[in-house]
Amino acid sequence: MKEAATALSGMFEILIAYMLFSKFGKVKFKKSVSIPVIIAATLLEGVMTLFFSMTPFMPLFFFASVLITALIFDFGFLKKLLLTVLFLVIAVGAETLTVYGVCAVSGISLQELKSSSIQYTLSVIISSFLILLIQQVIKGSKNKKTKLPPAFVIGISALPAASMFALFLFFFLIYRNENEAYYIPTVICSLLLLAANMSTFFIINKQEDFYEEKAELEQTKSMLELEKVHYSELFAAQEELKQFRHDSKNLYTSLMASLRENGAESAAEVIEKSFHLNSMNNSVCSGNAALDAVISSKIALAKTQSVEISPYIRTASPVRIDDIDIGILVGNALDNAVEAAARQENRQVLLSVITYGDMLSVEVKNSVSADFEIGSLKTTKTDASNHGYGLKSIEAIAEKYSGTLSVKAENGEFILSVILCNDKI
Repeated sequence: MKEAATALSGMFEILIAYMLFSKFGKVKFKKSVSIPVIIAATLLEGVMTLFFSMTPFMPLFFFASVLITALIFDFGFLKKLLLTVLFLVIAVGAETLTVYGVCAVSGISLQELKSSSIQYTLSVIISSFLILLIQQVIKGSKNKKTKLPPAFVIGISALPAASMFALFLFFFLIYRNENEAYYIPTVICSLLLLAANMSTFFIINKQEDFYEEKAELEQTKSMLELEKVHYSELFAAQEELKQFRHDSKNLYTSLMASLRENGAESAAEVIEKSFHLNSMNNSVCSGNAALDAVISSKIALAKTQSVEISPYIRTASPVRIDDIDIGILVGNALDNAVEAAARQENRQVLLSVITYGDMLSVEVKNSVSADFEIGSLKTTKTDASNHGYGLKSIEAIAEKYSGTLSVKAENGEFILSVILCNDKI
């Protein structure tokens, strides 16, 4: 029974590893490939545990099973190795903590614990449950996009807390009452309790993924709307340019006639009346449609608040980071800058977007009051609960692309600077 329960616990741990890795990347294979790989890794762990659980080779088999699970994800091999080692450390730490904790609480020695099949089995199950909780905490800290409501988190926390209490209660009941008739039902109930918690956490993770995808779809829709407006403006500018070219012959004919009959002053009047290029759209052109759409939209919006955005775009290499990410980064940076500049006499915002090599630099400058301090950064909107996440979003994107975010205020000017790896992730 001890070997069988240990094998089942090991198989559960492979599934827990899969749940952990899913937060760091996406499965790169179809289900017809990924599911058999997971089953193979789980069975490998179970079979090897049955035959080698008490040998020095067991950690190697466990490492291999976890690494096989990591191979189906799309992140780099080095990251797969690091996450595999991380999970091994979590597993060893949880098992050590459980074993010595049980020995300390129950007052038995480690040798006595190993010699008792039921107590050892329950310790293994408690260890697996502890691993599940640790990986869930890591996943929760990793998840920055989707935050579940606090009331929901508190409510769902009752499940693992009650489960831990039940497992320890099972242990003490078996420890106090050595009736073997209770051994198998207790182990089965413990494993079912572990499975129930895993299923619950799996459903929660799927719910978080759903909300993340929903948020991304909404952002994509917003970006597409901006691009639609941007392309409409470009089309209008092109039509205006075509009209100007069409009228240029008549314009040149009028100029020649005015110069011959009335001299330079008359020709100047013709130019002033006919030359309408100043009214044409000054479209942003970075080579990235999403970035152009966001900047053009923010320029138009800023004008309604009497704020002027002056963009400086120099893209020696294409902007390759995700359209939604660059849109969120530049959009939030300009929103914050325009909001601040609208309260100052100098209502100008300077935007700089530069690519050089494999790096992308975004810098936004706006005027602030002379006594402004970085520590006073906070939203000024009336519905503060729904705002104030601009800098947090920018920081998250900088972290995603292995970049840096810096903010400083000097000489009445606020400067936000972001440097990113210019590559898709």
